[in-house]
Amino acid sequence: MRHILDHKLFNIRLGFIILCLYWLALFTGTHLPGDSVPSTGHHDKVQHFLAYFGLAVLCSLVIWPSPFAAQPSLAQQNQSPGEPNRPSPMKSLRRWFQGSLWRSSWLISVVLISYGAIDEITQAFSPGRSPEWGDFLADALGVISGLLVCFCVCSLCIGLVSCFAKPEQKCQGDTENRQPPASVPLD
Repeated sequence: MRHILDHKLFNIRLGFIILCLYWLALFTGTHLPGDSVPSTGHHDKVQHFLAYFGLAVLCSLVIWPSPFAAQPSLAQQNQSPGEPNRPSPMKSLRRWFQGSLWRSSWLISVVLISYGAIDEITQAFSPGRSPEWGDFLADALGVISGLLVCFCVCSLCIGLVSCFAKPEQKCQGDTENRQPPASVPLD
């Protein structure tokens, strides 16, 4: 079963298209002139948090492999339909990101928090806007929270998939139907 974000539109993964559109909307929204945006007061920090939370979730959904999908072998990941043994730079980069959830989480957080800092700095060039440390902090907390939620959900899903993948093997910690050691006499 293919993940919904793995479907393609014009030979581009749908998840990547959604991520780019969201990121473009985020950039546009944070750089509109200050007088064209309604004042939200202290709710501005909540909006920053939620916007970057969503960005982190989308990035992790696009970059991390689906725990429910059968993972292709290394040769299949690099194989293009017309060119069997020629690795694509984007596929190699994506495979490197997927090497470890911790590594990709760290890299996503560095990229998105850096983007949040650049986003706040460049707001100084928009009329009626000014950079704020509070906004940057809300951006960073949104990124970290989004990645933590995705990491926990993904880890839980991987655990569930591994438990149900082979019905003849029980999960670790499953004490039901466990046989006693051979040296213990049964009464």
